[in-house]
Amino acid sequence: MRKSNSIEMVDRKLEFGKQLIKYREVAGLTQEEYAKFLKLDRKVVHNAESGTHSLGIENLEKHAAAFGVPYYIMGNPNIEPPTYDELPEDLKAYIAQVKIDRERKKEEPQQKIGVVVDQEIPTFLATPKTALEFVNHLKHLGLTSTSQNIKNLLTSKKRSKIVDVIPAKGEDDDKYVYKQEQS
Repeated sequence: MRKSNSIEMVDRKLEFGKQLIKYREVAGLTQEEYAKFLKLDRKVVHNAESGTHSLGIENLEKHAAAFGVPYYIMGNPNIEPPTYDELPEDLKAYIAQVKIDRERKKEEPQQKIGVVVDQEIPTFLATPKTALEFVNHLKHLGLTSTSQNIKNLLTSKKRSKIVDVIPAKGEDDDKYVYKQEQS
């Protein structure tokens, strides 16, 4: 019995996704790093690799061009990806920069989120903000955290003296605001 076209399409998307993973791994890049190289969102790369979304010919060509091959070669599971030495020069230069950035990041002392939160409370929470807004603010400072971690920090006993919690209404998230000094 012959497979239906929809099953064949899913198989093709999955096959291309598997190939894309092989190519990306040859380059030694994470999904996020590869997405940045292509000026795409990481989720676009994830969807392509997982086969959850159809890629138009332009996107197939964009992925293939990044590795210096035609799209029909990249999508062929019987053809191995190029070696590192065969990658295009612009991709190799980007990979070299990524490696430098990774090393630099390892060497930089990691600031404790709590210390930074304490420093930012008086200014950033001068007006009510959600934990997610605080997380995004920290990203601009080069730090990462989760909304839950920020909620825990802001509601800790230590910070309860300087931070008020404004309970959520409906589906909104709680907001947090710096307690202004009483005169």
